[in-house]
Amino acid sequence: MDDFSDFIIFADESGDHGMENIDTEFPVFALVFCVFSKNDYSRNVEPGVRELKFKYFGHDVAILQNGKCENSCRRSVFCATDLILEKNSTMI
Repeated sequence: MDDFSDFIIFADESGDHGMENIDTEFPVFALVFCVFSKNDYSRNVEPGVRELKFKYFGHDVAILQNGKCENSCRRSVFCATDLILEKNSTMI
């Protein structure tokens, strides 16, 4: 039996998880997961994301988070990220 899973999981949340003081402008809480086989992630997704980081930021240390991307490249970065994920993932 292997000690490690064949999959890698990324999780993120958006919104307010509390039931008190709900923001009427954004009364939503979302919990989202991306699950990749380690094979697909290491061979396709990670190299593609690294390449777009070099292209748009000049290094691969950038964290791709919507609120932290420069406005000038936000649309391009997230369109490119969508294309990378679209080729290498299955929506469940």
